[in-house]
Amino acid sequence: ERLFPKVEEQPADAVIAVAGVSCREQISHFTGRRPLHLVEVLAARLAPAAARPAEETVRAAAD
Repeated sequence: ERLFPKVEEQPADAVIAVAGVSCREQISHFTGRRPLHLVEVLAARLAPAAARPAEETVRAAAD
């Protein structure tokens, strides 16, 4: 009742992090947003290049 409107209020590029599988599924199903697991967020912050698609990483290295 309160969660989905809050998720929908967030900008499209906002990171939504949720630990529980059922919570992630419900958010995805009811809002169309793809929430990340907390570990995915941490991994992306610790090794940003490893979290990018290979094509993007190669372009970044070439710059």
